[in-house]
Amino acid sequence: FFSPPFSPSRPSFHRSGRQMDDDDPNLRRKYSTFSLLVVGFFWVSGGCYGNEELLWAGPPAYVFLMSLVVPVVYSLPLALLSVELSAAMPCEGGLVSWVETAFGKTLGAHNTYWVICSYLVDAAIYPILAGQYIVDELQASSSTFRELRKDTGVAIFASMIVLFVLATKLLGTTWLVRFNTVLAAVSLVPILLFVGWGLKELDPSTWTVTAHPVGTDWAYIISWQIWLYSGFLGISSLAAEVDNPGRSFFIMIAVLLPLVILINVLPLMVSLAVDDNLENYEAGYFDMLGDELTQGHWLGWMFTIGAQVVMVGLYNSQSIVSERCTSHFVKARVGPAAYRKFTESSRLTRFLFRESDTGVGPIYILGAAMVTLVLVWAPYELLVECSVLIICVPAWLLCVAFVYFRVQFPHMGRPFLLPGKLPVAVLCAFLPAAATAANFYFSVTDDTPVFGVKYIKVYLTVAITMGGLLVHLLYHYHQTRWKHAEHEHEQLLGSQDQLDKKYGSSAGHGNGYGNGNGNGNGNGNGTQRRWSDRSEEQEEDDGDESMALRKKRQEEEDRQQEQQKQWQMQQWQEWQKQQLEQQQQQQQ
Repeated sequence: FFSPPFSPSRPSFHRSGRQMDDDDPNLRRKYSTFSLLVVGFFWVSGGCYGNEELLWAGPPAYVFLMSLVVPVVYSLPLALLSVELSAAMPCEGGLVSWVETAFGKTLGAHNTYWVICSYLVDAAIYPILAGQYIVDELQASSSTFRELRKDTGVAIFASMIVLFVLATKLLGTTWLVRFNTVLAAVSLVPILLFVGWGLKELDPSTWTVTAHPVGTDWAYIISWQIWLYSGFLGISSLAAEVDNPGRSFFIMIAVLLPLVILINVLPLMVSLAVDDNLENYEAGYFDMLGDELTQGHWLGWMFTIGAQVVMVGLYNSQSIVSERCTSHFVKARVGPAAYRKFTESSRLTRFLFRESDTGVGPIYILGAAMVTLVLVWAPYELLVECSVLIICVPAWLLCVAFVYFRVQFPHMGRPFLLPGKLPVAVLCAFLPAAATAANFYFSVTDDTPVFGVKYIKVYLTVAITMGGLLVHLLYHYHQTRWKHAEHEHEQLLGSQDQLDKKYGSSAGHGNGYGNGNGNGNGNGNGTQRRWSDRSEEQEEDDGDESMALRKKRQEEEDRQQEQQKQWQMQQWQEWQKQQLEQQQQQQQ
């Protein structure tokens, strides 16, 4: 699991470093197919809340076109290749583990860092959107809140949501799944009522409008659409905790992808029938449209409540990715022995790093929450574009890694295999890579000022990348110093062992150069004479013997590693055989 986290010649490993065993109750997987559907709903959508901004950024014809193109060109191929990799290599970390296995520890570490940063930024968007719905409804229904600055009120309510989610997540993953099940039901009710109430008002002529009063913001439209469906990329991090990943992930895609498209498109079609003035649309406008459609306030309040619960679920789901990726990153860089030694060094560290209840150590949950509490004070439009811009490189690397495994390991066991041969796999990787490249181009060329600064999202992305390079240089520097000190320590121990064997121990055995009977002053005076009487030729001989000893020790370690590798290969073949037998039984 640790270095690299997974390879095609190894069986899958639990996050503790032990081999997966379905019969071991301590390593029981936490997500069934239904649980994955519930968590995946919030991972990839959660509802139409916040999509009003799309009609502000561009005309309906372009928005609806991109709402159909992006899922087919970007989300579906990424989801399918993630299913194949999840079924073949179900390991903690998902996409970060696969990229590290394909490209090595250095590039894998930077990829993990980019994924962590992207999902930390992404997770902060949902509390902000929830706060915006609360403030809009309060200011519309009460004069007391109209004097409150909107951005300040949004940040305060968003911080309260983050603290609430932090408390609930520390109760454990099982409780989280039950919580998300309730959220899924509650969040869909106002959407279904809004669409059902407005079906009779639909006006198809508003769907084909290509003109917009303030122009088309392609960078924002593409970024928002990719952001809407990017959850299929991150949910692979749960591969090691899902029962039968190939089957469960495929069912999730078949159910959620068409459902998500309908949830994103139908409410916007109904909205245009209620209000065709595109300049009025902003996040939180669905509650106003609900009031106007029903000639009352009850549906608007239901939208507000639905937005709160769904944003809580989305924040839960997206922060899981950053927390698990951070956990994987730390374990892989520190090493299993050092990590275990540190986490068990005191009662406090055992509490902060225990994984039995939450799936990751509470320290990672607390760290992600602290970062989110800072980011909620930024405009969510900026966070959306930065999140999608940062995830471009990990998406490219995942596509290349998928093709790499197909080419280099064509006979690797794949419980789920994309139909067609290598050309289909290459096409499946090319389409999302091209969509990501288009988004990257429009993002870096967009000069819309934020806080009075043009290209600010590009500057922020470069700053985050430079931060990762700085962390890498510091880690490499300290690792080099540690290895050098360890090498000198081993040399010193080897030389001392050779001296003890050649001249004997002078403490209590009488074979030193002491003046007593062997148990008198041999430990003091004899030791000094032993060191002082040695000639240069003897020192050279000792050095040669020490080198030979180290060489022999290295050969022994290499032999043990080769035996371990052979054992792992046997275990992997047995595991593949069991998987094939289970598939045959299921087919029968």
